[in-house]
Amino acid sequence: MKKILLDEKEIGLDGMDFPILIHGSDGSGASLYTISLAAAAHAEGENLLFLCGFPMAEKEFDTQVGASHPRAHFFTKEHLEEFKARLESTEQNVLFVKNAELFDEDLINSVVRHQRAVISGDIERCAAKALLLAAQFPTRILFSKLGTEDVPELQKYQAFYTGSGRNGLTSLA
Repeated sequence: MKKILLDEKEIGLDGMDFPILIHGSDGSGASLYTISLAAAAHAEGENLLFLCGFPMAEKEFDTQVGASHPRAHFFTKEHLEEFKARLESTEQNVLFVKNAELFDEDLINSVVRHQRAVISGDIERCAAKALLLAAQFPTRILFSKLGTEDVPELQKYQAFYTGSGRNGLTSLA
């Protein structure tokens, strides 16, 4: 399993405040970071409900945590209705929406209201961009500039982290 670092020191899920917004374009590292965050949550005993655009997310998750993960339920965009049904019937899960740019504003709005949500994707291309920029995300992880928020110069696979009273550079190890 990959470690999540903040300014070169390992952090866990307990160091992050929900909901969490992760922004990055294709190839930035945001996708792998999101899956690694899900793997860390799983390792800490959390139940996961995960919606993503493509099945590769679950394959990477399997690589990090092993093929058996009964506390993690993955849905792709083809199974959106099943995800919505699970979303309405649960409160205790950590929700992950990866590839947010592939989903409509109604879905994103229902996830944003959940207390323990992680929304990840290219927010600049997301139909719910205005909603996400206006929402309160105590933890924001930006692999590139988002809206009017500037980020410091970043290396590939590095992001600017703000949250829990801390700011810094985050990456995976």
